Amino acid sequence: MSLEALRQELRKKSATEAAGIESVGKAEARKIRDEAKKDVDLRLEKAQEEALASVEMEKMRIPAARLKGRRIIQDAKYEMVKESLKELSKLLEKKALGRKEYERMLIGLIEEGMKALGIKEALISVRKQDAPIAKKYGKVREIDCIGGAIIASPDGRMRIDSTFEALIEKRRGELEQKAFELMFSKEK
Repeated sequence: MSLEALRQELRKKSATEAAGIESVGKAEARKIRDEAKKDVDLRLEKAQEEALASVEMEKMRIPAARLKGRRIIQDAKYEMVKESLKELSKLLEKKALGRKEYERMLIGLIEEGMKALGIKEALISVRKQDAPIAKKYGKVREIDCIGGAIIASPDGRMRIDSTFEALIEKRRGELEQKAFELMFSKEK
């Protein structure tokens, strides 16, 4: 083979090899570019999902904050209602300090309790200052209360608690509702 033919053969081989390398390089570059695009797309999709999740979390925080605010307001209102019932107890205690109106009410509570128990004589528990009134109806025991009486059968097995504390507790729900309406009604 002549030198010229050898050169041409070498050039041909080199050109073919270069074309092959270039083709492989282009394919590798396309592959890298495609993988990079997929990676960018995945990252973008993940970032969008995280952003949407963050937005949703924020959307959920707003109603939760509103709910918490309402709960705080309701708790404060309920505390005010509880305080008003404490004030009612204090007011009743003041009213029960030897007034004729209180005396009539106490007699009514005792007689009503005795009638409900079906007894003619009772064991009556009252404040020390109410003992003279209660003695007319039976045996008297002193108790610590703000007013009213506990009326019991002579053997103590049946009893009706008509102390102011018991009456307030029995009607607590109704009293709280009424206090709530009076304090927070929009029709003031």
